[in-house]
Amino acid sequence: ERAMRLLGGCNATIRHGFDQAAYLPALDEIRLPWPRQFTSAEAQCATALHELVHWTGHPERLNRSFGRRFGDAAYAFEELVAELGSAFLLGHCGLVDATVEGHAAYIDAWLKVLRADRTAIFTAARLAEEAFAYIVAREMPAFGEAAMDCGRNAQGVARSQREPLAIWSRYSWKLVLARPCLAPEARRSSIRVSRLRAETVPRPGSRGRVLAAR
Repeated sequence: ERAMRLLGGCNATIRHGFDQAAYLPALDEIRLPWPRQFTSAEAQCATALHELVHWTGHPERLNRSFGRRFGDAAYAFEELVAELGSAFLLGHCGLVDATVEGHAAYIDAWLKVLRADRTAIFTAARLAEEAFAYIVAREMPAFGEAAMDCGRNAQGVARSQREPLAIWSRYSWKLVLARPCLAPEARRSSIRVSRLRAETVPRPGSRGRVLAAR
């Protein structure tokens, strides 16, 4: 469920029905096989999250590019970033035993990159962490949490409409009845004040007068 909330929150274009999973930067879309073609639902989520990490590298998002540093090995390095990023995301989702299918073939390419540049693993981890943070920041709330938030908001509005807010003025003892201003044109004013009628009302513990509003 949490993996689906991550995918939904990012609102990436995802298309199914292809022979293998891939992210196409030119079209800015993720392509996946049909769900039934994966060995398990966890494997499907792992693969989708892996491609979602690739999706974060688009120029309009994190703009991840490697240029001259990795040269021909740039593709393999990007795969390493996506592998680490998806591992972070799977841990976040509690899918610690899930694996991305078909990625064992990249191991040799990763080893070549790591042997050629001993600091590459640290760079990959940093970029993977950036992708992880980008995706998690857009995670959709759980269904139960969203329903509770809506319920709390509805109860708060109902309560504010039933129970007008009593405000004691700082400089004079005036009781003002205020209701929430829901109309856009009324938002400039913090409260909508009812008509005031002066009448003698003893304030508890005081000999003075106050103005009561009705």
